[in-house]
Amino acid sequence: MRLYCNSFYLLALSLSMLLLSSCATPVQHSLEDNRPTREYVVTGESHIRSNAPVFIIENPENNYNLIGTPVVKLHGDKDYEVYIDTDTATYYAETRTWNGIRGNYTNLIYRVHFPEIPLKFFPFHLGTGKNIGLFVIITLNEDNQPLLITTLHTCGCYLAFIPTDLLAPIYHPPNRTDSQQLVFGEYLPTSIVAPSTHEPGKLTIRLRNETHRVMDVNYRSAHINGTHQTQSQLLPLEDLQNLPSPSSQTYSLFNTKDPGKEYVKGSYKIWERALMSWWALDWRVGEDKRLGRSVNDGVVFYTSIKPWARDASDLRDFSRFLKYWGWKL
Repeated sequence: MRLYCNSFYLLALSLSMLLLSSCATPVQHSLEDNRPTREYVVTGESHIRSNAPVFIIENPENNYNLIGTPVVKLHGDKDYEVYIDTDTATYYAETRTWNGIRGNYTNLIYRVHFPEIPLKFFPFHLGTGKNIGLFVIITLNEDNQPLLITTLHTCGCYLAFIPTDLLAPIYHPPNRTDSQQLVFGEYLPTSIVAPSTHEPGKLTIRLRNETHRVMDVNYRSAHINGTHQTQSQLLPLEDLQNLPSPSSQTYSLFNTKDPGKEYVKGSYKIWERALMSWWALDWRVGEDKRLGRSVNDGVVFYTSIKPWARDASDLRDFSRFLKYWGWKL
C-alpha cells in the first residue's frame, strides 16, 4: 500500500511539473529590438540607492506590466483592500548581513509589486493573480562587491541565481555550465561581469510581458534604446506593514489575522491552488507573502516545492538557503 501511495505521488508530481514546464514556453528576445519598454530607476548616493537595479518592463501600455505602489482602499471601519497604484513606482528595500561558510556578507534586498498577472489561456498563465511581487537580492562581499544576484517572485517561485565573475567557480553548485541556464522556460545567463571603477554599471533586470518573469540580468552602463525612464521612490521594506490610508490609521499589505496571516492581501492564485496545492501539501501555494527577518519571524518562505525541503530552502535563513541550493558561500 505504501509503495502504491508513493508511486501515485511521484506520478502526480511528474505530471504537474510537466504542466508547469509546458506553461512557460521560452521565447528569446533581443535587448535591442523595437519592443515598447519602460525603464524604472532609483537615484541617490546612499549604498542601497546606488546599487538599486534598473527594471525594464515590456509593453508599458498595459497597466498590469507596470511597477506600482500598494495603496489602501477602506471599506467601512474594519475592512480594507490593497491594490497596486501604477501612478507612482516604489522599490521597498532593506540591508541584511549574514555569516556564511567562508566569511561575512551583506544582502541588498529589493521588492517591487505589479497589479496582477492577467487571466489568460493562450498563453496560459499558471500564476494568474493580484498584487504580484518580485525580489532582487544582491549579495556583497566584505569589500561591497557583488558576488551573487538572486531573483524570485514574492511567492518563493521562479528562483534564479546569477553569480558575477567575482565569485569563483569553486563556490558554485556542481555541474553548472558556462552556457545559459533554463529557469522554468526563461533562458538566463549563468554568470555576468561585475562592474568596476573603470567600467561602472547598473544592475539591469528585464521582465517579461504579463508574467513579470525575469528574462535577462546584466550590468549595463547605458540605457536600452527606445525606453522611457521612470524615476521610482525607495522606501524601507518594513513600510509594507505600515501603508498610509485615507484615515489616520496605517494598514499592512499582508493579512494580519488567520486565515492567510502574513500573505499579501488579495494574492489569490486560483490555478496554482487548483492544480498544485493537493500534491504540494500547501493550500496557499503560489501566494505572495512577507519575508521575515529570521526563521522565528513570519511564515516559512520556502523556495522548493518539495514538502520535505521547506525548512532547508527557507529564504529567511539565507546561509542555509544557499547551502540547500548548492552554493558554498
